[in-house]
Amino acid sequence: MDLYNSIADHYSEIFPLDPGRTPFIRSFLSSGQNLLDIGCATGEFCLQLAKNGIKVHGIDLNDKMINLARNKAGADRIEAGFDVLDMLKIVTHFKNGSFSLITCFGNTLPHLRFQDDVRYFFIQVSSLLDPKGIFIFQVLNYDKILADRCVSFPVIKKDGLTFTREYKFEEKRILFKIGLKLKGEETTESVYLLPLKNQHLIGMLEYSGFSNIHCYSDYRLSPFTGKEFAVIYVAEK
Repeated sequence: MDLYNSIADHYSEIFPLDPGRTPFIRSFLSSGQNLLDIGCATGEFCLQLAKNGIKVHGIDLNDKMINLARNKAGADRIEAGFDVLDMLKIVTHFKNGSFSLITCFGNTLPHLRFQDDVRYFFIQVSSLLDPKGIFIFQVLNYDKILADRCVSFPVIKKDGLTFTREYKFEEKRILFKIGLKLKGEETTESVYLLPLKNQHLIGMLEYSGFSNIHCYSDYRLSPFTGKEFAVIYVAEK
């Protein structure tokens, strides 16, 4: 994806890892258990978990992101696996029941094109989890976004870098546009996103074999009220 190639070298500056995410995920895992992170970007989250004794594997569709993740792991001598892989093809790459926990952060899920793709992805996730496995993912709260028809992303400015984001609403999809200005050069890219509503996601999770589903607004397990900007889903088999 050209959009993510344009920001790969600066991804960790633009989107620094939330310090609450790693301890939140650690609370669901024991040392030695396996985790798959889907849409791992440049790997900071996976590398933090690997330092804490978790066996981690990260995948992303962007080869530049994955190369950066591999380089970081090698430089710090951290044991973690990273692969360029389509999230709709995970069952071709991993064995059923391979993971205790599968995660998908960074609003990755709406990059799928259709609702059927999301359902098929959930089915694959369920098959890769062990019998007591857990699936945790985060998306923006598209119920609120679609109702408001307005999203205001803050402009990110760091060390001579300026990063902007914008949503353009269309009939069934949202055009996500980014702008990157660095050292006097400007790059603009865009990609379509699928706005996924809460009840649709819960229904697809249940269809895919998840029976205990909770929604939170943050890594402190604060209840999701519907007014928040993003949602964290915790789904157990």
